[in-house]
Amino acid sequence: MKRLIYAGKSFILYLCLLSSHQFANTLRPSVRVWAIFVFWVSEELILTQVNKVENGVVVAMAYSLHLDDGEMIDSAPADAPLTYLHGHQNIIPGLERELTGLTIGDEKDVAVAPADGYGEYDEDAKQLIATNLFPDDIELEEGMALQLQDDDGNVHQAFVDNVQKDQVLIDFNHPLAGRTLHFNVKIVELRAATAEEIAHSHVHDDEHVH
Repeated sequence: MKRLIYAGKSFILYLCLLSSHQFANTLRPSVRVWAIFVFWVSEELILTQVNKVENGVVVAMAYSLHLDDGEMIDSAPADAPLTYLHGHQNIIPGLERELTGLTIGDEKDVAVAPADGYGEYDEDAKQLIATNLFPDDIELEEGMALQLQDDDGNVHQAFVDNVQKDQVLIDFNHPLAGRTLHFNVKIVELRAATAEEIAHSHVHDDEHVH
């Protein structure tokens, strides 16, 4: 059925172009070009129209994020929303799942459990590292975010849990691990992702560079 419908659209397009050719001599060249251009642009807009959050859609959302005690730890206003590519693991799974199907203007409160957010807190994900292994110009302090590279060249996100005389306790848990996250989200804008964005699994903005 889909192939038949698609073939039908192609046939209609062919007839339109053929009809334009038949009376082409009665129109100025600029008019003919303008008419065909408008037809093609309109067809593209119809094919790429997006009206709900689903895989392959670029979503712009305003949000606020609170912890159980009511502390707000992050937010994005409607005039500077967070933009992401839905279905490509750009945001935590518990939030992404709850946004599926929303339309522009929809607002929703979402509570995300640790398992669907940044994971449960793992007490074993800590390691003591000698302070002399860090560059001399780095002043280590509690809560400092670090990027550490292992022997295989893999980069790990971590933060300083405790600074001792000759050692530093490094925590490889995400700062929000073990926390229930409370989001208030409003969908600001939706659009179809480009083929390049789909291939790269993230949104490309005006300043994007690969």
